[in-house]
Amino acid sequence: MKIKIQEVVDIETDLKEVSAFLSDITPDCVKELGAFFSDNVRQWRIQKQITQMKEVKKLVEGAGLEIQKIPLKTLIPILENSSLEEDPCLEEKWTAMLANAASGNREVKPSYPEMLKELSPIEVKILDKMFDDFSLQTEKYEEGKLQQFKPSKIAEIFQINEETIELVRDNFLRLNLVKKPSLLRKQTEPNKTVQWAMALVDDEDSFHLTALGFNFIQSCRFKS
Repeated sequence: MKIKIQEVVDIETDLKEVSAFLSDITPDCVKELGAFFSDNVRQWRIQKQITQMKEVKKLVEGAGLEIQKIPLKTLIPILENSSLEEDPCLEEKWTAMLANAASGNREVKPSYPEMLKELSPIEVKILDKMFDDFSLQTEKYEEGKLQQFKPSKIAEIFQINEETIELVRDNFLRLNLVKKPSLLRKQTEPNKTVQWAMALVDDEDSFHLTALGFNFIQSCRFKS
């Protein structure tokens, strides 16, 4: 098949346009290392992984814990995603998750790296705030699982608008980190016979942490 000269010109024009667009969307820290699809990017990622590994080793050894092997389906997603992270808050979460997985300090399920990858910096900060408030009451999920969090209060604390907090809540619900209030069952034992009664949570606009959400947040926080 013969390629016409005009087609070659068109291709070169498209390449220039795409290159210019790629330059516009590529962060400066990457552009400074060279072309996006070059070995320099791989070197940049490797350097980030080395820095992270040193910090993980420091955390684990500082806590007096032993290093253990991490299943590849958990280890590889953590390494791949953390090497692309640029936000300091999220970098800290990836490091904590890897330190927990490497020490067995906290359970890190294979799904957790993918969940962390789906969160923005503000969402991580909101989850931290929820967890801190939860921990003021109790450190056991079963004892505080009905503690409710109001979107309006969260929006006020973090100075975000209504639309943003709705998007945050929807993402939390999608990831099953929180759940909406619902009819909850209360167990009673009159005359030693187990019965079930229904109780309605008072604020439909609020939400509370799921067991998954509680454990996920723990996996992103390294406690020595």
